[in-house]
Amino acid sequence: MRLALLLVFTLTLACIKPAGPVLWQTGPLKVLLTETHSMDERYAQYRLEVTDGKRRLCFSSSAMGSPRERRANFNQVINQDGYLFVPTSCGGGNASKCQGYQAFATTPKLRWLGNLTGRRTEQDQNVVVYDKGIFYDTGDQLEINDLLSHAASPRYVVAYTAGAQSLVFDPARTWAENARAYGEAQDDPPGLLMRAGLAKLCGRSKELTALNAKAKSLFNPGQFKAYQNSLKQVALGASRPNAFIPLNDCTP
Repeated sequence: MRLALLLVFTLTLACIKPAGPVLWQTGPLKVLLTETHSMDERYAQYRLEVTDGKRRLCFSSSAMGSPRERRANFNQVINQDGYLFVPTSCGGGNASKCQGYQAFATTPKLRWLGNLTGRRTEQDQNVVVYDKGIFYDTGDQLEINDLLSHAASPRYVVAYTAGAQSLVFDPARTWAENARAYGEAQDDPPGLLMRAGLAKLCGRSKELTALNAKAKSLFNPGQFKAYQNSLKQVALGASRPNAFIPLNDCTP
């Protein structure tokens, strides 16, 4: 069963002792929500706590809209296949990892897995954060780089599977998820950096070598140096669900 959810939500990290009202619950597993600061009628900050009765994990979130709209956003908590996804947002920023979900394993015990954005469906109306054992995120390794503006910089759909202790990067599925964008990219700075970053991210050395040669032939020396420096930000064949929204283990 596919989880299709709309993204909108959180900020910084906080853990304060008093527990807020129950937002969601099944058995001993609960999500608690407390409004910590209201700047005006359209924006407020919250503390969320996830607990299984033995461990407490806390993070902060910001939400925009009317009080009713903000509450509706937080109600998008999903419990699926032993995993819990709790909406989170930095409150309206344009960073790729600003809005998404805190992901938790709930069995055999509560454990934080990371901060995931999910991926857009083909209709671009819904967001899928988990589907049939695959977790989806945004690869933001090149969002800030030496070659391009923030708006022109590449982002990738990144896929993970569940490992024993953490989410495990799936390079083959990540490559497949980005195949269309890769094929449509041009031989210009955005297109070459996008393809080279993806090739390096997925461990596609043959493609990366060819792209580097093409970039060297097409770019001026300054551009090529910026291109090389930018690619240093991508780890060969590796990715992790970066914690844009930090989280605390708030067990006393």
